[in-house]
Amino acid sequence: MKERISLDYTFMREEGIGKNGIKDLEIEEVFEKLKRAKKELTLNKKSCLFEFSCLPYTLKNLQIIKDKVSSLKERYKTMAVFGIGGSDLGTRALYEFLDLNGSFKLKFFGDTTDPYDIERFMKEIRIKETCFNFVSRSGETIEILAPFGFLKGKLNKEQVVVTTGEAGYLRDEAQKEGYFLFEEPKGVPDRFSVLSVVGLLPMLFAGADIEKILDGAIYLSNLIDETSVREDPMLIYAGLLYLAYAKHKQCIGLFMPYSKRLSAFGRWVRQIFAESLGKSGLGITPLDLMGPTDQHSFLQLILDGPADKVTTFFKVEDRGADFKIPDFKGFKDLTFGSILNAEYEATSATLAKKGRPNMTINIPSLNEYFVGQLFYFFEIAVSYLGMLFEVNPFDQPAVEENKKLIHSLLTQGNKEKGKKFVI
Repeated sequence: MKERISLDYTFMREEGIGKNGIKDLEIEEVFEKLKRAKKELTLNKKSCLFEFSCLPYTLKNLQIIKDKVSSLKERYKTMAVFGIGGSDLGTRALYEFLDLNGSFKLKFFGDTTDPYDIERFMKEIRIKETCFNFVSRSGETIEILAPFGFLKGKLNKEQVVVTTGEAGYLRDEAQKEGYFLFEEPKGVPDRFSVLSVVGLLPMLFAGADIEKILDGAIYLSNLIDETSVREDPMLIYAGLLYLAYAKHKQCIGLFMPYSKRLSAFGRWVRQIFAESLGKSGLGITPLDLMGPTDQHSFLQLILDGPADKVTTFFKVEDRGADFKIPDFKGFKDLTFGSILNAEYEATSATLAKKGRPNMTINIPSLNEYFVGQLFYFFEIAVSYLGMLFEVNPFDQPAVEENKKLIHSLLTQGNKEKGKKFVI
């Protein structure tokens, strides 16, 4: 059996934390619902009705990606990636998680139109040594079209790669100007697209082994088929969060890694939970934290505030290089990593002692194989949660309404009338 990420849910159960924990009877009450969710997901995965779940197997343009990246690396040392939301956070999280230190770098932009950030970007970048990847599924995202329009006249067509959907302004421009064009996979929302060309193209440029990323995802995909309801870690994770919400009014999900290399991953998790599940008056409110920093602030609220939160910790087993600290003040044989692990263990145990539910995702090491597993774990878990909440986890109707209003304000101005309260 290959090594994989694991889920420790000791402190979610009544036996671990007392009355705020999940009871055996509560699990049995929803067991048939869990069975239906697993059956539905397994069938939809096999038939690719859940299109994202098949990405690790069906990435037909992998060789095209490799060929294009190879040609780009002959001319450029940096790729500037322009995306926002799901077209940005997943790739950022991959890049930060792997901490690649090769000759080829990624620069991220597009998550804001703040003029200060535009100015800083233009000062940092060497345009002639940089290729540019503009990413927008709709091809109409204003935060991407604005820098595209600003930079277009400064770039040669060989510098530009467009990743977009089957229609839209960005696609039309790419075809008109002769830019290299990749099409995003149909039926896959941006927040589920990291294991497609959206994330893999930049990561290959930066030097990642993208086959190993996909292998990690495939391993967990196969695990779904090979496990029962009580053995599927993604279903167990989703089921416990659902029961905490439905039975214990624990409606806030905290995601707290003990590694700075998981900071961007926490922001991606926040997006996929909020945008996928926040519908019909339902949804787990996600907040991303960082250990040990938030032990010195937010922990007070978790321990002594409302008992409405579930914390998911992320622990890295093998951090690679570590540094021994000379003995001092009664401490012996300390390393920086051992301090970090002790802080995690103490925080998890303290929460349990106070009856605050928490789980831990154990990550063997920070490499391509396990980052592939980690992304796939949460994509599947959120899909399960959508079924349990009986909402569609793959649309975002309220977000689309906001985009329409932004477009209207920019093209027609503010026509809203009514009294305003300003002080």
